[in-house]
Amino acid sequence: MDHQLCGRFRTLRAYLPDELNESTTLDFHNNGSIRNYCPNGDSGNTKECKTDLDKINAACLWLFQQNIIINIDSLSKEKSEAFIIYIMIWLSYMLKLKKDRKIKKLNEFYEAHIKNNSHYTNCKKIIIIMMIVVID
Repeated sequence: MDHQLCGRFRTLRAYLPDELNESTTLDFHNNGSIRNYCPNGDSGNTKECKTDLDKINAACLWLFQQNIIINIDSLSKEKSEAFIIYIMIWLSYMLKLKKDRKIKKLNEFYEAHIKNNSHYTNCKKIIIIMMIVVID
């Protein structure tokens, strides 16, 4: 696994534990820019992750941004694919760990939380543009 990706997972685990009986005293929202990926809170423009599902979604989008989007110019296709696989394995594990009764399959999570999220759609656009540039 890539050293930076491993470090980001380690940081994320400090704010969002990946063990059933583990908790943290760290405020999830204080993990750098992760709050930007939370949904808008009750007060309007303030981003806030209230549920475990909100936190998992924000963390997933944060991982994509930190590991793929900001490095898109220097990543090979193989490394990008490996990062995506690691992130999807983490996402699947966290969803099973938290046992949200509404989400039974990874695709359900994608449809409900990622597919129309502006962070994801912007990420997708950047990847498509980069692929077109490489092909030309």
